[in-house]
Amino acid sequence: RSNKEWLAVQNQRYYLYPVHVSLSFLMTKGINSALYLLLLRMLHRDYDSAYRLVDSVANDTKLSPEGVLIFDALKIANGDFHPDAHSVRLKVSLVTIDSDANTPWDLTQELAHYISKLPHVSATCRLSEREELQLLESDAAVKDDSSPNFSP
Repeated sequence: RSNKEWLAVQNQRYYLYPVHVSLSFLMTKGINSALYLLLLRMLHRDYDSAYRLVDSVANDTKLSPEGVLIFDALKIANGDFHPDAHSVRLKVSLVTIDSDANTPWDLTQELAHYISKLPHVSATCRLSEREELQLLESDAAVKDDSSPNFSP
């Protein structure tokens, strides 16, 4: 409420989420509402729900100023080192890899944490082998000193 930058770019001060007729999940209306719900689920440490929601934030275009602010707010959860939290962040990186959005975390570090904790990642949050390979082969991941993002 007191963040002036947040209030300046928000088109609306709240989001309404219709409840599915089965009463088992919320439906999002637009990428900004999906990003905000993802942020809330990450902060609540509800990784299964967050992981299932990630495909709703898939984007290959420029985010609105509101979307950029919500996307950047995901860094609030960067201090969460649960194995499933790494998986959710990697999935977000994967679905936004073709957009101009800069993830608010270091992809290489997230990959390293994910790989080192792989036996502890829950089955519902586990990336497929194809997804893992796609992240490892992306230019954003530093694999050696010849990688574009390498910084000694």
